[in-house]
Amino acid sequence: MAEKQTVARPYAQAVFALAQEGGSIDAWSAALEFLDLLLQDGELLALVANPGFDNGKVVKIITDIADKRLDPSQLKFIELLLEKGRLELVPQIRTLFEVARSESQGSIEATIVTAVALNPEQLAVFAAALKGRFGREVSLQASVDETIIGGAIIRAGDKVIDGSVAGRLQSLAHQLIH
Repeated sequence: MAEKQTVARPYAQAVFALAQEGGSIDAWSAALEFLDLLLQDGELLALVANPGFDNGKVVKIITDIADKRLDPSQLKFIELLLEKGRLELVPQIRTLFEVARSESQGSIEATIVTAVALNPEQLAVFAAALKGRFGREVSLQASVDETIIGGAIIRAGDKVIDGSVAGRLQSLAHQLIH
């Protein structure tokens, strides 16, 4: 996952700079969301992965499905990703684009994963602590994953804070082995 993020970062930065320059951040955000959803279709992914299938035909299929939702610069971006064999990076590009968007607006999106659901007061405490750490407003989304046993895993931008019991046990096992 980290490797895909690393490869996707320059694309996301370039698209964000282009969107910012053109005043089309919302349009690019919508286009990346649409493309991300579109690429979740297994049949389209199979076409993209097929080296014998012409990239022009893939762009034509996406253009037909998009039905004027994508502007020429967005279609050129898709062509570039196809040419470089990087279309599968769209989810990571989208995530990094949204991080840059939040940062440019003086906020940051974060997720917190806990073993049990948090009440609104607990979420507010976490949001305040993250605001202090990052110096920006924090939009916090919560989810539950019982496999972490206890504690929390927080993801904000490209930072991960693993305070879960499962993470600590894994770290301890790694230290004992090495």
